[in-house]
Amino acid sequence: GAVLDLNPLPTLTTRASPSTMCSVASTSRCASGLLAAPRAGAVRRVSASSPSQIQQPLKSLVPSQSQQPHHQQRSGARWKGAGVLRATFTPSARRELDWSEGTEGFDEVIEASRESLVVACWSAKWCRKCKFLKAKLEKFAYLHPDVNFRVMDVNLTPQAIIKQVNVTKMPTLQVYKDGEKVAEIVGSEESDQVIVALRKTLEELQQVKK
Repeated sequence: GAVLDLNPLPTLTTRASPSTMCSVASTSRCASGLLAAPRAGAVRRVSASSPSQIQQPLKSLVPSQSQQPHHQQRSGARWKGAGVLRATFTPSARRELDWSEGTEGFDEVIEASRESLVVACWSAKWCRKCKFLKAKLEKFAYLHPDVNFRVMDVNLTPQAIIKQVNVTKMPTLQVYKDGEKVAEIVGSEESDQVIVALRKTLEELQQVKK
């Protein structure tokens, strides 16, 4: 695959990992064939700075009692870079993105990708960085009505699916086309960097489509 140049963001083009393919032994409906095996070298992988590593089973990724007050205090805080995109977005220009979950939610991602590009944002409702990115993504989605956006809850999605799509960090954006994962952007503290990377990724994919 071609190298995606997103300087100053670090970029990396990798070959599709076997872990992104459906496992025959999987108990999820995805294993029935809804998720097509990615073409070798077809997945664009972009890593924004300092993403959160998922180092424990996703079902246990719930903030402890000692952490909850901290998250509550920060929930209303203004993100330091919130004004960067004001020239592009207006406060009311946004597309509300509902949370999707479970095998059914992921099946919808795969089916929708056969009609248009789908951006799946793998997140958790308690994740601070995920909240920041979701807010930016809703504004970005408003400007791209031809793209389908889904926010997937990692805590309410079967482990088999999480492993199949190789989600190890949050937030992670994955772009699907024709039932296949064709690009991946690993999020960071800087939501604007993720949006810039996503914009360039979609532009390139749409040019190829034309």
